[in-house]
Amino acid sequence: MKKTIIILLLGFNILFVKSQNSFDKTIRNIDYGLTPLCAVQLPDSSYMVGGYGYNNQLCPFSFLYHIDCNGNVLNNYVNVKHDTLINIKNIIPIPDDKIITYETFYNKYMPNKNYIYISTLDYNFNLLDRDTLIFPIDSASIFWSRLQIIDDKKIISGEYSSDHFLWLLNDDTTVFKNGLSFVSDVLILNEDEFCYTHLNNTSIYLVKSSMNDMESIDSINIHELLPFATSFQTSLEMKNDTIFHYCIYYPDNVYYHNITRFDTSLNFIDSHLYQDDNAAQLCVTDAFDIDNNTGDMYAINFDYFDGYFILIKVNKNFEFEYEKFIDTIGGFMPFSVIATNDGGCMVTLSNTKSNWAYSAIRLFKFDADGNLPANINEDIKISNFQLYPNPTSDFLKIRKAVQVAEAEFILYNSLGQ
Repeated sequence: MKKTIIILLLGFNILFVKSQNSFDKTIRNIDYGLTPLCAVQLPDSSYMVGGYGYNNQLCPFSFLYHIDCNGNVLNNYVNVKHDTLINIKNIIPIPDDKIITYETFYNKYMPNKNYIYISTLDYNFNLLDRDTLIFPIDSASIFWSRLQIIDDKKIISGEYSSDHFLWLLNDDTTVFKNGLSFVSDVLILNEDEFCYTHLNNTSIYLVKSSMNDMESIDSINIHELLPFATSFQTSLEMKNDTIFHYCIYYPDNVYYHNITRFDTSLNFIDSHLYQDDNAAQLCVTDAFDIDNNTGDMYAINFDYFDGYFILIKVNKNFEFEYEKFIDTIGGFMPFSVIATNDGGCMVTLSNTKSNWAYSAIRLFKFDADGNLPANINEDIKISNFQLYPNPTSDFLKIRKAVQVAEAEFILYNSLGQ
């Protein structure tokens, strides 16, 4: 059995990190409520990060930042909408150094009317094309929402008021479906088919539908394969014609990370469970991603109340490589994780949780071993375990990462006792 010795000394912290294709970048200005909802890596290894905020007159705006592979800002884009809440919800890279952005907005002087921008821009943020859509249902606002595109066909999914929807748009057909139970993620399989997950109180369903008329082709109840009581939000990814479904299960208050695979006909391939009492809720947007080169998988969970997030890595053989506790003393909340082409990953964060009026975007680029640069800011603590509450006078709890779950912890005071 492994033994880990913890020596608690006042004012003494040890942090083991190394530098390898990693950075810690903070983007801070006079704006408020900066929230990075989405990020992608471009073919040239740079990044696009998008979201929303408010300027110093409290006018809402959407934003894009173009970041190089070392974390330096190359360019930024701001779309201010006076009296209108607007935000970029996702970014899609396309050929010829272009991106497509998906923005939703509404005007407070036109209650219950929501609009959508689908824009094409180059890397210098020159606007090349834009479609403006009117949301077909009156609603106070559109909450989380995503756009998926293949050829000239588009699928928009999301939530408005207390309802969820799917919206198919192509040259020949427009189909809008609402009244759906919680639609958690959507994945385009090919030019004719897409799939999505939706949840109810007892089951998760994976549904395959037509890209031509949105008619259901097939569905599977994932809980019939994994008969657990309930789950949090789920994420879908695809690699080599295989569907990956990630979520967190907590039957009988025992928490698991789960990765289940299906082929594109929704035939079950296999399922992998990783018991982890540290597992928490998934992030607001992209909580799971796969490295298309290595097959490594990354996921982030966030504990809103304890103020830390968890980064996990599972390799292509479904071996649990590491779990990291990242405690951002400034109260940064993660929004998305993307696998990067150098074998690591990047996490986008905002500190709107702790101080909305002095917000910042933060980008953590981790290397393949889950490390940040050696000269990392002192307001970040990365470890394989957590001690809490800290300070304490009567009892101390230890939260252990999966890779040291069998470790024995021996506690000494400053006198070596």
